[in-house]
Amino acid sequence: MQRYRLAIVSIVLIMALAGSLWGKQIENARVEKCEFLSKLDLSFRGWKHKDFPLSKDEVHLLEPDDVIIRRFESEDGRNGAELAVIAGHRKRTVHTPGFCMAGSGWDVVTQHNRNLNIEGRTIQVSEQLMSSEKAKVKKLVTFFFSDGNFTTASLSRFQFKQLMKRFS
Repeated sequence: MQRYRLAIVSIVLIMALAGSLWGKQIENARVEKCEFLSKLDLSFRGWKHKDFPLSKDEVHLLEPDDVIIRRFESEDGRNGAELAVIAGHRKRTVHTPGFCMAGSGWDVVTQHNRNLNIEGRTIQVSEQLMSSEKAKVKKLVTFFFSDGNFTTASLSRFQFKQLMKRFS
């Protein structure tokens, strides 16, 4: 058995390389642009809202399949909320807000997970309190990852689940 050790290790490494190359094919898959997010009726407390596009640089970096960025404001203008949904199948599209907002000067102050009840379905979300020293502002960012059936607050758990789905 010892004399076959090198051959076995080599075969395992070659199989791992072949598997990673095969799995990377999803990055190059062509997805027809259908703008499914903008068709959703996403309202919040009857507040007025305005949609914002991603910048050209953000589109180039993320290569999303579809995006909706909507800012809601209360009637008296004293309260607001933002909703950002970025849908995509590429690895660079899926990341945490703390990762992308760090480039704009935001820092994660605290982070914890909690359960959120949405229309009778319990979803584990992650909440990050973020601050910007430059703007002297704090934001509470709530996020989760989903493929439509499975949801989690953990990026690594989401990626692992997607990997297992590819193998099955």
